[in-house]
Amino acid sequence: MTANRAARGSRFRGLPWNRVTGSERVQGCDPGSGAIAARRAPGTELDEYRFGPFTFNPVSQALTRDGSAVPLGSRATDILSLLLRSPGKLCSNEEILAHAWPATFVDQSNLRVHVSAIRKALGETRGQPGYIVNSPGRGYRFVGAVRPATLPPPGPAPGSADGIIGRRDAIAAIAGLIPGRMVTVVGPGGIGKTTVVRAVIAALEARSRVLWIDFAELSSGTLLRSSLATALGLPSNDPDNLETLVAALTGQDSILVLDSCEHVVDDVAALVEMLRERVPLLTIIATSREPLRVATERLFRLPPLDLPPPDIAPETVAPTSAMQLFAERAAAQVGDMDLSGERARLVAEICQRLDGIPLAIELAAARLESVSLGELSASLTEGFRLLTHGRRAAVPRHRTLRATLDWSYDALTAEQQRALQHLSVLRGWFSFATACGVLSDLSDDVLHELVSKSLLVADRQTARTRYRLLEMTRHYGAEKLADAGRFDVAMRGLTEFLIGALEAAEAVRPFAGNAPHLAELLPNLRIALAWCRTLDPARGVALTVASVPLFLSLSLLHECLTHVCWGTAFLDDHPGLDERSRMQLHATRVWPQMRSACRPEEDVTAAHTALSLAKELGDVDYQLRALWALWVDAVNRSRPLQALRLAEDFRARAETSPDPVNQVVGLRLVGATLHWLGRFTESQDHLRRMLTGYAALASPASAIRFQFDQRVSAQVMVTRNLWIMGEESAALDLLDDTIRRASDAGHDLSLANYLAEAACLVALLSGRLELSEQLIAQLRRQARGLALTVWEHYADCFEAVLHLHREEPARCLELMSRSVAALDTAGSTLFHTYFRSVQAQALCALGRGPEALRELDEAQASCAASGERWCLAELLRVRSRVLLAGGRTDARARCAELLRSAIDAATADGALAWERRARADLAQLIDPAD
Repeated sequence: MTANRAARGSRFRGLPWNRVTGSERVQGCDPGSGAIAARRAPGTELDEYRFGPFTFNPVSQALTRDGSAVPLGSRATDILSLLLRSPGKLCSNEEILAHAWPATFVDQSNLRVHVSAIRKALGETRGQPGYIVNSPGRGYRFVGAVRPATLPPPGPAPGSADGIIGRRDAIAAIAGLIPGRMVTVVGPGGIGKTTVVRAVIAALEARSRVLWIDFAELSSGTLLRSSLATALGLPSNDPDNLETLVAALTGQDSILVLDSCEHVVDDVAALVEMLRERVPLLTIIATSREPLRVATERLFRLPPLDLPPPDIAPETVAPTSAMQLFAERAAAQVGDMDLSGERARLVAEICQRLDGIPLAIELAAARLESVSLGELSASLTEGFRLLTHGRRAAVPRHRTLRATLDWSYDALTAEQQRALQHLSVLRGWFSFATACGVLSDLSDDVLHELVSKSLLVADRQTARTRYRLLEMTRHYGAEKLADAGRFDVAMRGLTEFLIGALEAAEAVRPFAGNAPHLAELLPNLRIALAWCRTLDPARGVALTVASVPLFLSLSLLHECLTHVCWGTAFLDDHPGLDERSRMQLHATRVWPQMRSACRPEEDVTAAHTALSLAKELGDVDYQLRALWALWVDAVNRSRPLQALRLAEDFRARAETSPDPVNQVVGLRLVGATLHWLGRFTESQDHLRRMLTGYAALASPASAIRFQFDQRVSAQVMVTRNLWIMGEESAALDLLDDTIRRASDAGHDLSLANYLAEAACLVALLSGRLELSEQLIAQLRRQARGLALTVWEHYADCFEAVLHLHREEPARCLELMSRSVAALDTAGSTLFHTYFRSVQAQALCALGRGPEALRELDEAQASCAASGERWCLAELLRVRSRVLLAGGRTDARARCAELLRSAIDAATADGALAWERRARADLAQLIDPAD
């Protein structure tokens, strides 16, 4: 390294490159982040945005629907404006907060409130997403089809972009930097730096002399001046004659392009500083995999081509530039390619795996000469076979991806090479702390050098800088790591880091899981768990225990259950090895029990095992967890008296716990149980006290131990109580609000629970059939997404009720009978009394009165045995209807008696809704003309 470069580099050590003194940031382009695209070129901001029946004017901040004004607050308007500016792009929570509340600290709950206001203004109801989609813990994206009201005026093209897909904005942005005289276009190998600069230069050649020097073939920096002399038409045998070079560059408008500088970057930097000093009017454009770090250098980090958002079906949006490039290059092998349907999905998948790198996409498309599109996609999931497939006509460093990466790897120091190797075990985005986990002596200088050399992507748009290896770089590094025989060392380090990070997060503040820096651990957690199972099962158990809160908070129940079952099986086979972990995993084993539809008894056994171990170890926290699991089982089996005993036991033990959350959860368990016992007023009192206490807690997040968001869980019974107590309108308002809040919070499990136990039932009881249909469909989607088959069966039962409302008794009976039988097998009879009343009505409508009465007999007998009473009055009312339909001579008197009993029961319970139904039937019975 030259003395000047060493001096320059020392100023920046330990600093992120987007803060380098002497380098000017491109507006909208972070020099340290290869993933940030250039800002839209001037003059292309849309005057108005149209989507569906709506029009939004960003200047007047006015939102209209079919020409009529739609009221929207100023903060909500700011948020909508930001989302519309980049439709389909994920806007992070931090980015939105900074835009809507500049220079102000606000909690993210404020953001959820205003997004809810936008959704309401746009007519999204009952939690059904339409225009705005939430990415839990990360941010929001506008997914509606946006079209300009007026097309932006075409601006002058600052260079020929013809035939260059997806680079018009980049070309415009680089051209806009050229008046600064020193521009470096930086990016990883194969991203298209040279191609883009050629397009920029094409528009300048007419008025400027362009000198293009390709340093790729130079073996030494000592040949730089000789190459410059040759480009100037000077004798190259006297390159040290600086005056000759300076004179040749002076007095004429010249642009000097220095291509592929990375392997001689120190010498290029020295040459550029000399030329900038001696020929100040000379314009210099460089391409490199790392910045030159010279005074007045302006950096443009060339981003990858646009990719379809990973959470949106690619066939539903216009093909991105990466997909377009693939299709164009594939045409040479297979003819024109239509990007629709399954083909669009496969192309999108290929482009995403190749990170939008043009060279990688072109090489992949070339393989269609010998493989199908599906085979090509599959080959990329198995590792980079593409690394060795190349093009004869390309320059040597671009003939294969391996050659491109060899070019960069060989220029690294031994320390940097070792860092790249170890980082290759990491998937997705990771923090500096995670990187240190796989390489304990990693310095931030080394990490920054890898970013600078375009081998590592840095994202500084979030509160903490995060990093990512491009897929092709990661596979390359993994090969090098395997060759060095250090894969297990790196994985062991990653495992220990993850255990420590997850345990620390739970100890400091039990997490709700949506914190991005914790959710980011998930890809690497999966890799570490798979490695531990084979090579270090004891540490795998520790990692499984530590990871449970994260899995649960992200509603990944099926995945959590898989790991927990493995852990309990391992520890049961090694008794005495780690009884605390065994207790913890057995307690967890029952948490996702609602999805265990085929072996419910195993879940109960696991809960009893956990309770026994917790008592032996004197662990109050895990005694409460086990009691909660047993309470859930008792409620699911329609055993409210047993459930009340367990809830009271929970409350008593919670009094000895230092965590106030436990007392609040105890109130909820008792309140919920009282509902099933028909004690609605008492239930509502407990639940309101619980919600007040929960709101007052400084840190209620530890309640994630009990699987659900406790506020949402409480609203399940509050909603049901409101309806049964005659406050239908309040119940429906709360239903709408709770679904919206649960959706915005991104806790899928709590949302599904609310839909299954409150929303669908209340909508059906209220006769809101259209709403019911929407909620049932939403429940079905949630249940399938969470692999919770029990809740899918509930969705089927609610759909059967819809058939009854639509006077389709045969369809109702067939679906209800099948679904109730499946719920019986799963040990979940939560709504069986109500479902039996529906079956009885369907049987009665089909003329099968005796069978209908048998259903009701069984339902009432079950209530008498278990203490269940929440819909007893309704059972009596339905029985009166079945008897009346039977046509017996004494039926009217018997029906009147039953209805009066129903009224008495409902009055005693405070169940005004059931009472009104029974009184209406009685009035009709007494005076059929009414």
